[in-house]
Amino acid sequence: MNGEPTLYSLDLAAGLTQVLSDADNAYLYGVVRIGEQEPDGWQYHLGDALGSVRQLTESIAEVSHSQSYEPYGSVRASDGSTVTSFQYAGEHKDNTSLSFLRARYLHTVIGRFTSHDELLGDPFQPMSLHPWLYVQANPINLVDPSGALSCRDSEDPLCGARAQVLLAFARSVRQLVMWGGMLPVEALSNLVGYSLSLFDRDIEGMMWGTTSVLLGVDPNETFSIGLGVPFSVGATRSP
Repeated sequence: MNGEPTLYSLDLAAGLTQVLSDADNAYLYGVVRIGEQEPDGWQYHLGDALGSVRQLTESIAEVSHSQSYEPYGSVRASDGSTVTSFQYAGEHKDNTSLSFLRARYLHTVIGRFTSHDELLGDPFQPMSLHPWLYVQANPINLVDPSGALSCRDSEDPLCGARAQVLLAFARSVRQLVMWGGMLPVEALSNLVGYSLSLFDRDIEGMMWGTTSVLLGVDPNETFSIGLGVPFSVGATRSP
């Protein structure tokens, strides 16, 4: 900033990289970001359903800052004596007013990413084919913290939606197998490859999505019930 480097300490082991400290503040996490230690003391984050920071409170529970947002994250109104860099959907907004979503930056005024999506999208989900569109034009209900589809935990509210995209793709390759246009092993290979791309080349995400589609069960319970299920899209394993 102003010609001086800012040093960040990052948690790279988290599902999504998180800032632990920067030049001025340190950040406290539980399941989500709880608050930040500023030079003048702790400020705690109060969020909405999307994770957007709506209020900051001091240790005595007094509200020191409140903020509201337009649908795509630009600030609608702001009031208070303190500020935070973590705003819309709980993500970092820098001095350029762009939100950092790891793989890409989001321009919150126009609701578009500033760079092209590396994923090709899904023909069964036409909105996903737009390379700059944010959350398929549904910012009221969805978030995209990675700048691409990412998932590795059944508790992630977006996991089901991502698995549905993969399921649609799996159904299309199954049709090719049924029509004799593709061998089953080719179908499985294409499914795994697409899953890897869909989940941002994250191995755990790929395994989560592929297992969810192939077995129709909670992927985090897969190894407790055993494998060996034939390739059958959307099938549920019998007890």
